[in-house]
Amino acid sequence: MDLQISVSDCRTALSNFQSRVSDFEISFKDHLSMRTSVGQFQVSARKTLTHLLHEVSELKKITKLSILDEEECKKELSKLNNYEMRFDEMLSHLPCENNGIYLNIILGNISVSILNRMQRIRYKEEYEKFKLRVNLILFVFAPIVYFVHLRVLDAAYNFFLVWYYCTLTIRESILRCNGSRIKGWWLFHHYASAVLSGIMLTWPDGECYQNSRKQILLFSFYISFVTFLQCQYQRGCLYRLKALGRRHSMDITKDFIRGCFEVSVLALVFLLMATGNTLTTAEVCFHKVRHRLGVRDRLRSFDCFAYTDCEVECPDDWSELKPKTVTTEQMINLGSFNVGFYSIDLTHFK
Repeated sequence: MDLQISVSDCRTALSNFQSRVSDFEISFKDHLSMRTSVGQFQVSARKTLTHLLHEVSELKKITKLSILDEEECKKELSKLNNYEMRFDEMLSHLPCENNGIYLNIILGNISVSILNRMQRIRYKEEYEKFKLRVNLILFVFAPIVYFVHLRVLDAAYNFFLVWYYCTLTIRESILRCNGSRIKGWWLFHHYASAVLSGIMLTWPDGECYQNSRKQILLFSFYISFVTFLQCQYQRGCLYRLKALGRRHSMDITKDFIRGCFEVSVLALVFLLMATGNTLTTAEVCFHKVRHRLGVRDRLRSFDCFAYTDCEVECPDDWSELKPKTVTTEQMINLGSFNVGFYSIDLTHFK
């Protein structure tokens, strides 16, 4: 009797297992079919958005050349700018068509797009942690290399710098493919830093190298310290932006060449990097100031609550106010509001 029950239970278990496998195979086929449909939609959506962006640029030109009133023209241009921002936001959620020459050479023609928004944010946070940890290591490693005069340690330090900057350029290129707004100059800056580290790594040991070694190590120590502080500051800023809801869904020697040419090359590249850093920082500050002034003027010139997708986020002490009764001045005092895909912080207008 026990043997018959065991055989029956075994057959039942096998039957249930085969049934679950059949159901899963059907679901998996549906999954593959949906992935194919999603891929086709992504290609179609990118073409549509590209066409819409081109159409928006043409409409902006037509509006500027039209005989509309100045106030009406500004209003229409503002609407077109909002459309353009929304289309750009939608494009950032679609796979990137071209990874760029740099990633194609290193990784090949594969997709590096991260479609999940949380995974994008996590990858960007890992990038920030990577910079923080490596610069902390460099900050500790540089004084050891400075006081211990060993060519092996110098080579290890410079090789670590080459690896760090090459890895950094790959990660930053992937971030740019996923909608990050890293400026091209900073990518070039890290390419140049990798070249500098490579020159230091291949620099033969001699009187010229020993005369320049201490200054370069001190400069590298200073750069790692400043970068460490900058990473800490950026992490704080990213946390604040995430809390406010403003976070986006997210760089050779020749045998016949004699003399100390390394000093001239390093000095030239350092000069280029310093000039680029100064100009890029000044440009960013100028655009930020102009953008803030422009947003403030636009807020005072039209009623944002005319849009159906406008929602005010009121703190606890303003909870009694109704959105329809909030004026522009009160809205500035509130601190932030959402329009469509974007959340605008107004605390700096107070």
